[in-house]
Amino acid sequence: MRTFISLLLIALLFASCGTSEQKADNEKQETQVETVQVADFEQKAPEYAGKKVSIEGTVVHVCKHGGKRMFIMSEDPDKRVKILSTEQSGVFNAEMEGSDVRVTGIVSVQEITKASLAKMRSEAEEMTETTKPEAMHSGEEGHEHNEEAEETLMKVENWKKQLDESNKDKLTFYSIDCQDYTEL
Repeated sequence: MRTFISLLLIALLFASCGTSEQKADNEKQETQVETVQVADFEQKAPEYAGKKVSIEGTVVHVCKHGGKRMFIMSEDPDKRVKILSTEQSGVFNAEMEGSDVRVTGIVSVQEITKASLAKMRSEAEEMTETTKPEAMHSGEEGHEHNEEAEETLMKVENWKKQLDESNKDKLTFYSIDCQDYTEL
């Protein structure tokens, strides 16, 4: 009986060690951060979709309406990556333009189809209709909705043209949902 209990305890000990090691490996994978270069982001983004990455670049633009987006680039000005603010990161400061930053976040995917474009157009047109035209010219509260709607309509037209020219069912764009950033 003692031998049986001893063997049972040893078996339980080995089983628990295996579980701890497996748990540690899983936690390591969850916290693992891949480093990607701005110049390679567009090409490698599909393999990083949904994963945590770290990227460094120069801030070339911070959106003036709330600082919810910023764009970083490498030495090649044609290679840019869109970074989106989150609750974790907070909004971006326009004074960061020209600064070098390191961003850590999750790669997100946005797919644009003809149906999603129609919905975006409809929502933007509805937003324009609900904003008084005189509010835009007098600077009253609410005029920014009209500006946002007009910007959306321009994007919709641009994406529609790209989609038509691509002969594909959808356009795919990748960005990074920022969890943390540091000015270098």
